[in-house]
Formats: sequence, C-alpha cells, structure tokens
Amino acid sequence: MPGPPTFGHSLAPGADAQAVAEVLDRIESYARRGGLVSPTLDRVVIVTGELISNVAEHGRTSISLSWTPVGQGGRLDVHGGTEVGLAAIVGSDLPDAASTRGRGLFLIRELSDEIVETATGLRVAFERRVGE
Repeated sequence: MPGPPTFGHSLAPGADAQAVAEVLDRIESYARRGGLVSPTLDRVVIVTGELISNVAEHGRTSISLSWTPVGQGGRLDVHGGTEVGLAAIVGSDLPDAASTRGRGLFLIRELSDEIVETATGLRVAFERRVGE
C-alpha cells in the first residue's frame, strides 16, 4: 500500500509562529500517515522546525517545502527562502553553553541522515535508524 501523496506547503519570510506551527503540524501528520513513528518522526519535526524558523527569521524570499515518503523514512525538500547552505550546516558545531544562538544548524546536521544541496535549496533525508 503506497504512503500518502507528497505534501507541499509554502511559507513567507517573516512568517509568524502560527504559520510555522501549521507547517510543522501538517508535515508531522503526513510523515505519521506515511508510517513514521518516534523517534524518527521527532527528528523530522525538529529539523523541519529549525529550517522553517530560519526562514521566518532570516529569509528574504518565500520557502517551499515538500515531504515525500521514501522507504522506511522520507525526504524533505526545501526550496528557496534561506541563505543557509550545505557548507554552513556541515561546518556547524555545538556552540558553547553561554551562547544563545547557533544550535539550529547543529541540530539539523546531527538529526538528518543525509543533506544534499540542490539547484533550488536543500534535500534532507531521514531513515529509520537501528533501534528506532
């Protein structure tokens, strides 16, 4: 039985908390319908939240998101909206305890199974990990 259809949604820069929460709820719902459960589902929601929060805070253009069930996990495609690229995510370290910023990119890197830069943004893949 195939999973749910690909989910797509857009978010404008400067979006408020309500708009961010709506996107997170919809992606969580689609991922859950595609068979994901915690903790894989939690990783999807945290990474998506970090990516779209960056757009809401720093983005200059709208962002387009799509979620596609793939195998035991899924793929999140993020198009436009942010200047955060693969190099910034891969090069991110956990900031010191006194820092109030900079943990988001580290979380994206650590909780994603694969991150690929595309011509229009980022593709983030999640697979069920051993023990999940």
